[in-house]
Amino acid sequence: VERFMVEHVEVHYRRPDGTPTGEKANWIMTVRPLVRLFGSKPAVELTPLDLRTVREALITGSWMTDTEKEQRLKVRGGDGTTNRKETNKRIGRIKKLFKWAAEMMIVPASVWHGLQAVAGLQAGRGKARESKEVEPVALEVVEATLAQLPEIYGDIIKAQLYSGARAGEILKMRTVDIDQDADGEVWVYSPATHKNLWRGHKRKIVFGPKTKLILRKYLRPDEPEVCPFRPGTIRPDREVKSQQYTVVDFDKAIGRACLKADVPHWSSHQLRHLAAQLAEREISIEGARAYLGHKTIALTTHYSGIDLKAAAEVARKIG
Repeated sequence: VERFMVEHVEVHYRRPDGTPTGEKANWIMTVRPLVRLFGSKPAVELTPLDLRTVREALITGSWMTDTEKEQRLKVRGGDGTTNRKETNKRIGRIKKLFKWAAEMMIVPASVWHGLQAVAGLQAGRGKARESKEVEPVALEVVEATLAQLPEIYGDIIKAQLYSGARAGEILKMRTVDIDQDADGEVWVYSPATHKNLWRGHKRKIVFGPKTKLILRKYLRPDEPEVCPFRPGTIRPDREVKSQQYTVVDFDKAIGRACLKADVPHWSSHQLRHLAAQLAEREISIEGARAYLGHKTIALTTHYSGIDLKAAAEVARKIG
């Protein structure tokens, strides 16, 4: 596992600028229960039954301590157990890990072949829970949460809601990435990195008057390649450990604020769904498609460029 993380994950899952992609975090979450349950067992001896044990532990959360479960529930709104789809993904990653190990001749190919016998969980069969459809967070819940958040996190939420962007896109934004002369009323943000850059897709995000007003507080023309939303921005006297917030940091802050506000837990991903809902109400489904940068009206996961004209119309209205 250590060799795989260092020699493959650290090298393979990187953006063109050298920064790690979100897949690195997914791998960390995948191998943690595997190592905790079977860390002392030689890799050549791992069996399909062992992999089934890992799968069961993911479903029930038995690989974690009660304290860890309570902490996850407080901060993230969940107890750390995985639904059927996520369980299948993690078991699939472990199989991929052993495929790499066979390729590198760390284990015999027969070990990897044996793990293929562990089939994916099927919908409606077994005790793994199904994933819930991501619903837009209610606007009144967002407003209650904002009252319990530091100013910078509140402004990140507003910027994401007004622009329809992903949280990661807002957190990684730099002044140099924003075309402030694209239109008299809107700015156009072209992320240096984004979810589907590796597919050759383009991504453009439009900022309207409300978003521009927020961003002007943070943009630093003298530091065009530095993320404006970063630790220490509002309190420069405080020592910071990182120059950039992560989506995990952001969602944890939201979780803590939800507890203080005594409102249902929600995530930054639900905020993007709310932005889509507002855009559709204000303009049209086609306007929402353009605003969020979806390739089709069906809001598929395949992203491409956006219709700047249609997106700018929405931005003028609600952004």
